Amino acid sequence: MSSSSNASHSIEESRDFAAMNFDGRILYSKTASEVDKRTMQHLQVLETKRDDSGKAIVGFDIEWRPSFRKGVLPNKVAVIHICVDNDYCDVMHIIHSGIPQRLKHLIEDSTLIKVGIGIEGDSVKLFHDHGVSIHQRCRGSFRFSQPKTWRFQTMGSCLAN
Repeated sequence: MSSSSNASHSIEESRDFAAMNFDGRILYSKTASEVDKRTMQHLQVLETKRDDSGKAIVGFDIEWRPSFRKGVLPNKVAVIHICVDNDYCDVMHIIHSGIPQRLKHLIEDSTLIKVGIGIEGDSVKLFHDHGVSIHQRCRGSFRFSQPKTWRFQTMGSCLAN
């Protein structure tokens, strides 16, 4: 895997991930304290998943309410999805909680490689809306055997072991 430097951001080249089924739980966090607590738990789990180079992989996605009116600016990022293992994925409603410092640290940590469909666009949108930079992300498209059945739930199970 090669990486290239782009200002203070590093982008990992695309790699193939084995498709797996996600049988875990989806957890929802709406308040700042709930988001902070879940982020702390993610950071603890990620410490156990680091490879020899000190890096770990995080499944990452964002959502926002679309605007269908011409000339209206897009709405801000409202939800962040984070998956760090096959046991659970988090849906964090940052529209309610904001981005607590611990979550900002997780997102900006360059030793945590964020992977997801459209991650580069998500990175730009998150920075534009909330001033948070994804410093390490996987670039390129994923290759899955059944792209038409792809859902966010399965992204959490695409983490490299």
